Amino acid sequence: VNAEADKHCPPNLRYEEWDTHRLHLALGRLLGSTLLARHLKAEQLSKIQERDHLNQLLDEAANACFEEREKLMTPEYMRTIERWQLMRSIDAYWMEHLAEMDYLRDSIWHEGYAQRDPVGIYKHEGFQLFQKTLGEIRAEVTEQVFNLQLQNNNLESNEVQMQGMQEARITAALP
Repeated sequence: VNAEADKHCPPNLRYEEWDTHRLHLALGRLLGSTLLARHLKAEQLSKIQERDHLNQLLDEAANACFEEREKLMTPEYMRTIERWQLMRSIDAYWMEHLAEMDYLRDSIWHEGYAQRDPVGIYKHEGFQLFQKTLGEIRAEVTEQVFNLQLQNNNLESNEVQMQGMQEARITAALP
C-alpha cells in the first residue's frame, strides 16, 4: 500500500499534483475493490492535503481490509494461503531475478570501456534489481491473498480455490 502511495502520491510533490484517483484504483486492484469500497472512498483520498494523514488513512484502511478478510477466511487458512502464495511468488520471481543478474553480469563489463568501475556498478545495479524483485513479490502476494475467492459460500468447509489462482495467473501472463 505504501509503495502504491509513493508511486501515485510522491512525498516530494504538492498535494494538488497527486493522482488520488489512480491510487484508489491501484488499491482496489491490490486489496480488492469490493473490500476497499467498504473502508476507503475515493472522495476521502481526494480531500487529503498532507502525506502523514494519507499514510495514516491508508494504514487504517489496509488493516481494516486485512482484518475483514481474515475473519472471512479464518486466521489458520489465511496463514496457510499467505505461506503458499509467498513461496510460490518467491520461486517465480527469484528465477526471473537470477536470469536478470546473469544478463547484468554479461553486459556490465562494457562499463570498463567507459572508464567506470564495473564491480561497483554491478553491485549497485544488482541491489536495484533485488529491490525491484522484493517489491514485485510483495505486490503479488498481497494482491493474490486479498483477491482469492472461496470455492463456495459455505464458510464451514473453508476450502480455498487454489486452481482459480493458478488459472488467473496463467491467463494474466498471456499476451
